[in-house]
Amino acid sequence: MAYKPPQVIGKTDGLNPEVIKKLDAIAKKLGKDVKVISGVDSRKYLDGANKGKPKLTTHSHKIAADVQIEGMNSEEIAAELENAGFSGIGRYYYNDGTPTHTAHGDLRGLPAAKGTKFEKGLEKKYNWGYKWYYGEGKHYGNSIDWIPLKSPPPRPKPAEVKPAPPAEKPKPAPPAVKTTPTVKMNQTMLIAIILIALAIVAVILALSLSSQSGTPGDLAGTWRTFPPVTFTTQTDFDTGSLQDVESEKRDITWIITAGTSDGTFDIEEHYTASDVTHLTSPGTCTPEFSPQYYTGVVSGDRLTVKSGDVTVGEFSFTSSIITGTWNDDTWGMLYTQITYTAANGLTLTKQ
Repeated sequence: MAYKPPQVIGKTDGLNPEVIKKLDAIAKKLGKDVKVISGVDSRKYLDGANKGKPKLTTHSHKIAADVQIEGMNSEEIAAELENAGFSGIGRYYYNDGTPTHTAHGDLRGLPAAKGTKFEKGLEKKYNWGYKWYYGEGKHYGNSIDWIPLKSPPPRPKPAEVKPAPPAEKPKPAPPAVKTTPTVKMNQTMLIAIILIALAIVAVILALSLSSQSGTPGDLAGTWRTFPPVTFTTQTDFDTGSLQDVESEKRDITWIITAGTSDGTFDIEEHYTASDVTHLTSPGTCTPEFSPQYYTGVVSGDRLTVKSGDVTVGEFSFTSSIITGTWNDDTWGMLYTQITYTAANGLTLTKQ
Protein backbone atom coordinates (compact mmCIF):
# COMPACT_ATOMS: atom_id res chain seq x y z
CA MET A 1 0.00 0.00 0.00
CA ALA A 2 1.34 3.46 -0.94
CA TYR A 3 2.42 5.73 1.86
CA LYS A 4 -0.24 8.31 2.79
CA PRO A 5 1.12 11.39 4.56
CA PRO A 6 -0.66 12.53 7.75
CA GLN A 7 -3.37 15.10 7.11
CA VAL A 8 -6.43 16.89 8.51
CA ILE A 9 -9.56 14.77 7.99
CA GLY A 10 -13.21 14.81 9.02
CA LYS A 11 -15.64 17.75 9.10
CA THR A 12 -13.39 20.45 7.65
CA ASP A 13 -15.85 22.07 5.18
CA GLY A 14 -16.07 25.86 5.57
CA LEU A 15 -13.43 26.17 8.32
CA ASN A 16 -11.21 29.25 8.34
CA PRO A 17 -7.97 28.45 6.44
CA GLU A 18 -5.93 29.46 9.50
CA VAL A 19 -7.63 26.67 11.53
CA ILE A 20 -6.74 24.10 8.83
CA LYS A 21 -3.17 25.45 8.64
CA LYS A 22 -2.57 25.03 12.39
CA LEU A 23 -4.15 21.54 12.47
CA ASP A 24 -2.05 20.49 9.47
CA ALA A 25 1.10 21.59 11.32
CA ILE A 26 0.13 19.32 14.24
CA ALA A 27 -0.49 16.38 11.87
CA LYS A 28 2.96 16.79 10.28
CA LYS A 29 4.66 17.21 13.66
CA LEU A 30 3.10 14.05 15.17
CA GLY A 31 2.97 11.99 11.98
CA LYS A 32 -0.73 11.24 12.63
CA ASP A 33 -4.04 12.29 11.10
CA VAL A 34 -5.91 15.03 12.98
CA LYS A 35 -9.63 14.25 12.84
CA VAL A 36 -12.17 17.14 13.05
CA ILE A 37 -15.35 15.79 14.67
CA SER A 38 -17.06 19.19 14.99
CA GLY A 39 -16.21 22.11 12.70
CA VAL A 40 -18.61 24.76 11.42
CA ASP A 41 -21.89 24.76 13.38
CA SER A 42 -24.70 26.75 11.72
CA ARG A 43 -27.57 25.52 13.90
CA LYS A 44 -30.22 27.93 15.22
CA TYR A 45 -32.07 28.37 18.52
CA LEU A 46 -35.06 26.06 18.89
CA ASP A 47 -37.25 28.17 21.18
CA GLY A 48 -37.39 31.29 23.33
CA ALA A 49 -36.95 34.92 22.31
CA ASN A 50 -34.14 34.00 19.86
CA LYS A 51 -35.98 31.14 18.11
CA GLY A 52 -34.75 30.78 14.55
CA LYS A 53 -31.68 32.99 15.08
CA PRO A 54 -28.17 31.54 14.57
CA LYS A 55 -26.16 30.56 17.67
CA LEU A 56 -23.14 32.88 17.90
CA THR A 57 -20.22 30.61 18.87
CA THR A 58 -16.64 30.24 17.72
CA HIS A 59 -17.89 27.23 15.73
CA SER A 60 -20.59 29.27 13.93
CA HIS A 61 -17.92 31.88 13.09
CA LYS A 62 -15.79 29.11 11.47
CA ILE A 63 -12.78 29.69 13.77
CA ALA A 64 -13.04 26.56 15.98
CA ALA A 65 -12.69 22.79 15.73
CA ASP A 66 -13.15 19.85 18.11
CA VAL A 67 -10.48 17.27 17.20
CA GLN A 68 -9.21 13.79 18.00
CA ILE A 69 -5.77 12.23 17.45
CA GLU A 70 -5.26 8.49 17.65
CA GLY A 71 -3.66 7.32 20.91
CA MET A 72 -3.95 10.73 22.67
CA ASN A 73 -6.31 11.94 25.39
CA SER A 74 -7.95 15.36 25.75
CA GLU A 75 -5.18 16.95 27.83
CA GLU A 76 -2.43 15.78 25.44
CA ILE A 77 -4.36 17.05 22.39
CA ALA A 78 -5.09 20.37 24.14
CA ALA A 79 -1.36 20.88 24.75
CA GLU A 80 -0.64 20.38 21.02
CA LEU A 81 -3.44 22.83 20.08
CA GLU A 82 -2.01 25.48 22.41
CA ASN A 83 1.54 24.97 21.11
CA ALA A 84 0.22 25.33 17.53
CA GLY A 85 -1.14 28.81 18.33
CA PHE A 86 -4.83 28.27 19.16
CA SER A 87 -5.91 30.96 21.67
CA GLY A 88 -9.04 29.22 23.04
CA ILE A 89 -8.43 25.74 24.45
CA GLY A 90 -11.09 23.28 25.72
CA ARG A 91 -10.48 20.01 27.54
CA TYR A 92 -13.23 17.37 27.88
CA TYR A 93 -13.58 15.10 30.93
CA TYR A 94 -15.73 12.24 32.17
CA ASN A 95 -17.77 12.59 35.38
CA ASP A 96 -14.95 10.99 37.40
CA GLY A 97 -12.38 13.53 36.12
CA THR A 98 -10.75 11.19 33.56
CA PRO A 99 -9.86 13.06 30.31
CA THR A 100 -11.73 11.96 27.17
CA HIS A 101 -10.04 11.77 23.76
CA THR A 102 -11.40 15.07 22.33
CA ALA A 103 -10.17 18.67 22.68
CA HIS A 104 -11.36 22.07 21.41
CA GLY A 105 -9.26 24.81 19.78
CA ASP A 106 -10.35 28.23 18.48
CA LEU A 107 -8.82 31.51 17.27
CA ARG A 108 -10.54 34.03 19.60
CA GLY A 109 -8.66 37.32 19.95
CA LEU A 110 -6.56 36.62 16.82
CA PRO A 111 -6.81 38.27 13.34
CA ALA A 112 -9.00 35.37 12.11
CA ALA A 113 -11.70 36.45 14.62
CA LYS A 114 -11.92 40.04 13.28
CA GLY A 115 -15.52 41.02 12.61
CA THR A 116 -16.93 38.53 15.15
CA LYS A 117 -17.89 38.95 18.81
CA PHE A 118 -14.68 37.05 19.68
CA GLU A 119 -12.22 39.68 18.37
CA LYS A 120 -12.01 42.04 21.39
CA GLY A 121 -9.76 41.84 24.46
CA LEU A 122 -9.30 38.08 24.68
CA GLU A 123 -5.51 37.84 24.82
CA LYS A 124 -5.61 35.32 27.69
CA LYS A 125 -5.75 31.63 26.83
CA TYR A 126 -8.98 30.12 28.17
CA ASN A 127 -9.25 26.58 29.48
CA TRP A 128 -12.32 24.65 30.48
CA GLY A 129 -13.49 21.06 30.87
CA TYR A 130 -16.70 19.47 29.67
CA LYS A 131 -17.93 16.56 31.79
CA TRP A 132 -19.38 14.03 29.35
CA TYR A 133 -21.29 11.08 30.81
CA TYR A 134 -19.90 7.71 29.78
CA GLY A 135 -22.21 4.66 29.78
CA GLU A 136 -22.42 1.30 28.02
CA GLY A 137 -19.25 2.06 26.05
CA LYS A 138 -20.76 5.02 24.17
CA HIS A 139 -21.21 8.76 24.63
CA TYR A 140 -24.63 10.38 24.58
CA GLY A 141 -25.04 12.19 21.24
CA ASN A 142 -24.92 9.66 18.41
CA SER A 143 -24.32 12.39 15.82
CA ILE A 144 -20.66 12.61 16.90
CA ASP A 145 -18.24 10.13 15.33
CA TRP A 146 -16.11 9.23 18.37
CA ILE A 147 -12.80 7.35 18.17
CA PRO A 148 -13.14 4.60 20.84
CA LEU A 149 -10.81 4.47 23.82
CA LYS A 150 -8.82 1.33 24.57
CA SER A 151 -10.86 0.76 27.76
CA PRO A 152 -13.73 2.66 29.40
CA PRO A 153 -12.93 4.82 32.44
CA PRO A 154 -14.00 3.63 35.90
CA ARG A 155 -17.48 4.66 36.97
CA PRO A 156 -17.61 7.14 39.86
CA LYS A 157 -18.18 5.65 43.32
CA PRO A 158 -21.47 6.58 45.03
CA ALA A 159 -21.12 9.37 47.56
CA GLU A 160 -20.62 8.18 51.13
CA VAL A 161 -23.58 9.09 53.33
CA LYS A 162 -22.45 10.25 56.76
CA PRO A 163 -24.77 9.75 59.78
CA ALA A 164 -26.49 12.86 61.06
CA PRO A 165 -24.93 14.40 64.19
CA PRO A 166 -26.82 13.85 67.47
CA ALA A 167 -29.41 16.48 68.30
CA GLU A 168 -28.32 19.09 70.81
CA LYS A 169 -30.05 19.18 74.19
CA PRO A 170 -32.40 22.15 74.54
CA LYS A 171 -30.94 25.00 76.55
CA PRO A 172 -32.86 26.27 79.59
CA ALA A 173 -34.88 29.42 79.04
CA PRO A 174 -33.25 32.64 80.29
CA PRO A 175 -34.67 34.18 83.47
CA ALA A 176 -37.53 36.60 83.01
CA VAL A 177 -36.51 40.25 82.67
CA LYS A 178 -37.97 42.56 85.24
CA THR A 179 -40.05 45.29 83.72
CA THR A 180 -39.26 48.89 84.57
CA PRO A 181 -42.05 51.12 85.77
CA THR A 182 -43.63 53.24 83.05
CA VAL A 183 -43.12 57.00 83.02
CA LYS A 184 -46.17 59.16 82.55
CA MET A 185 -45.77 61.46 79.55
CA ASN A 186 -47.08 65.00 79.59
CA GLN A 187 -48.33 66.87 76.48
CA THR A 188 -45.07 68.80 75.95
CA MET A 189 -42.97 65.63 75.89
CA LEU A 190 -45.37 63.99 73.42
CA ILE A 191 -45.21 66.95 70.99
CA ALA A 192 -41.38 66.99 71.18
CA ILE A 193 -41.15 63.26 70.38
CA ILE A 194 -43.55 63.65 67.42
CA LEU A 195 -41.49 66.55 66.00
CA ILE A 196 -38.24 64.55 66.32
CA ALA A 197 -39.84 61.54 64.61
CA LEU A 198 -41.11 63.71 61.73
CA ALA A 199 -37.62 65.19 61.28
CA ILE A 200 -36.04 61.71 61.12
CA VAL A 201 -38.63 60.56 58.55
CA ALA A 202 -37.96 63.66 56.41
CA VAL A 203 -34.21 62.97 56.40
CA ILE A 204 -34.71 59.29 55.49
CA LEU A 205 -37.16 60.24 52.72
CA ALA A 206 -34.73 62.80 51.27
CA LEU A 207 -31.89 60.29 51.27
CA SER A 208 -34.13 57.67 49.66
CA LEU A 209 -35.26 60.02 46.89
CA SER A 210 -31.69 61.11 46.16
CA SER A 211 -30.54 57.49 45.88
CA GLN A 212 -33.41 56.63 43.52
CA SER A 213 -32.38 59.14 40.87
CA GLY A 214 -30.08 57.72 38.23
CA THR A 215 -28.57 59.17 35.04
CA PRO A 216 -26.37 57.54 32.37
CA GLY A 217 -23.39 59.35 33.90
CA ASP A 218 -23.89 57.35 37.12
CA LEU A 219 -23.15 54.02 35.39
CA ALA A 220 -19.43 54.46 34.74
CA GLY A 221 -17.38 52.76 37.44
CA THR A 222 -16.97 49.42 39.24
CA TRP A 223 -20.03 47.45 40.48
CA ARG A 224 -20.14 44.24 42.50
CA THR A 225 -22.63 41.67 43.83
CA PHE A 226 -22.89 41.07 47.59
CA PRO A 227 -23.75 38.46 48.60
CA PRO A 228 -23.02 36.13 45.62
CA VAL A 229 -25.97 35.49 43.25
CA THR A 230 -27.44 32.09 42.30
CA PHE A 231 -27.23 31.26 38.56
CA THR A 232 -29.03 28.21 37.10
CA THR A 233 -28.14 26.47 33.81
CA GLN A 234 -30.61 24.65 31.52
CA THR A 235 -29.78 22.41 28.53
CA ASP A 236 -31.63 20.09 26.18
CA PHE A 237 -28.61 17.77 25.92
CA ASP A 238 -30.04 14.70 27.69
CA THR A 239 -33.75 14.74 26.82
CA GLY A 240 -34.13 17.03 23.80
CA SER A 241 -36.11 19.51 25.93
CA LEU A 242 -34.74 22.17 28.27
CA GLN A 243 -34.25 21.20 31.93
CA ASP A 244 -32.25 22.60 34.88
CA VAL A 245 -28.93 20.70 35.12
CA GLU A 246 -26.66 22.85 37.32
CA SER A 247 -26.63 25.81 39.71
CA GLU A 248 -23.83 27.85 41.28
CA LYS A 249 -23.14 30.98 43.31
CA ARG A 250 -21.35 33.79 41.40
CA ASP A 251 -19.42 36.70 42.89
CA ILE A 252 -19.61 39.19 39.98
CA THR A 253 -17.75 42.44 39.23
CA TRP A 254 -18.76 44.76 36.37
CA ILE A 255 -16.34 47.40 35.08
CA ILE A 256 -18.51 49.87 33.11
CA THR A 257 -17.04 52.49 30.75
CA ALA A 258 -18.61 54.85 28.23
CA GLY A 259 -19.26 53.32 24.81
CA THR A 260 -18.51 54.67 21.34
CA SER A 261 -21.94 56.33 20.99
CA ASP A 262 -24.34 58.21 23.30
CA GLY A 263 -26.40 55.99 25.57
CA THR A 264 -24.15 52.93 25.20
CA PHE A 265 -21.62 51.46 27.63
CA ASP A 266 -18.94 48.75 27.50
CA ILE A 267 -19.30 46.19 30.32
CA GLU A 268 -16.35 43.99 31.30
CA GLU A 269 -17.56 41.17 33.60
CA HIS A 270 -15.33 39.16 35.95
CA TYR A 271 -16.69 36.45 38.24
CA THR A 272 -15.77 33.53 40.46
CA ALA A 273 -18.09 30.56 41.07
CA SER A 274 -18.73 28.51 44.21
CA ASP A 275 -21.25 26.00 45.61
CA VAL A 276 -21.66 24.26 42.23
CA THR A 277 -24.62 21.83 42.43
CA HIS A 278 -25.49 19.22 39.76
CA LEU A 279 -29.30 19.04 39.54
CA THR A 280 -29.52 15.99 37.25
CA SER A 281 -27.50 12.82 36.76
CA PRO A 282 -25.98 12.92 34.26
CA GLY A 283 -25.88 16.66 33.61
CA THR A 284 -23.86 18.26 30.82
CA CYS A 285 -23.42 21.96 30.12
CA THR A 286 -20.83 24.24 28.53
CA PRO A 287 -18.83 26.01 31.29
CA GLU A 288 -18.65 29.80 30.95
CA PHE A 289 -15.43 31.73 31.43
CA SER A 290 -14.27 35.04 32.89
CA PRO A 291 -13.91 37.78 31.78
CA GLN A 292 -16.91 38.33 29.45
CA TYR A 293 -17.65 41.48 27.44
CA TYR A 294 -21.10 42.99 26.89
CA THR A 295 -22.73 46.18 25.59
CA GLY A 296 -25.13 48.22 27.80
CA VAL A 297 -27.86 50.37 26.20
CA VAL A 298 -29.56 53.01 28.41
CA SER A 299 -33.13 54.29 28.03
CA GLY A 300 -34.26 56.48 30.94
CA ASP A 301 -33.44 54.55 34.10
CA ARG A 302 -33.40 51.19 32.26
CA LEU A 303 -30.21 49.35 31.28
CA THR A 304 -30.39 46.62 28.60
CA VAL A 305 -27.32 44.32 28.48
CA LYS A 306 -26.51 42.64 25.16
CA SER A 307 -24.10 39.99 23.89
CA GLY A 308 -23.69 40.92 20.23
CA ASP A 309 -27.29 41.48 19.02
CA VAL A 310 -28.84 39.23 21.69
CA THR A 311 -30.35 40.69 24.91
CA VAL A 312 -29.09 38.80 27.99
CA GLY A 313 -30.29 41.08 30.82
CA GLU A 314 -32.81 43.82 31.66
CA PHE A 315 -32.08 46.13 34.63
CA SER A 316 -33.14 49.32 36.42
CA PHE A 317 -30.45 51.50 37.98
CA THR A 318 -29.83 54.39 40.36
CA SER A 319 -26.63 56.19 41.26
CA SER A 320 -25.70 53.35 43.65
CA ILE A 321 -27.50 50.11 42.66
CA ILE A 322 -28.31 48.03 39.56
CA THR A 323 -31.12 45.44 39.82
CA GLY A 324 -32.59 43.12 37.21
CA THR A 325 -32.92 39.68 35.63
CA TRP A 326 -30.27 37.70 33.69
CA ASN A 327 -31.31 35.28 30.88
CA ASP A 328 -28.43 34.32 28.56
CA ASP A 329 -29.16 31.72 25.86
CA THR A 330 -26.08 32.48 23.71
CA TRP A 331 -24.17 29.45 25.13
CA GLY A 332 -23.95 25.88 23.80
CA MET A 333 -22.22 24.46 20.74
CA LEU A 334 -23.89 21.12 20.04
CA TYR A 335 -27.11 21.80 21.98
CA THR A 336 -29.22 24.63 23.44
CA GLN A 337 -28.07 26.10 26.78
CA ILE A 338 -29.56 28.91 28.90
CA THR A 339 -28.05 30.51 32.03
CA TYR A 340 -30.47 32.57 34.15
CA THR A 341 -31.26 34.12 37.54
CA ALA A 342 -34.51 34.52 39.43
CA ALA A 343 -36.63 37.56 38.48
CA ASN A 344 -34.77 40.67 39.75
CA GLY A 345 -32.28 38.21 41.25
CA LEU A 346 -29.10 40.01 40.10
CA THR A 347 -28.16 43.08 42.17
CA LEU A 348 -24.88 45.02 41.96
CA THR A 349 -23.81 47.98 44.11
CA LYS A 350 -21.35 50.68 43.14
CA GLN A 351 -17.94 50.39 44.76
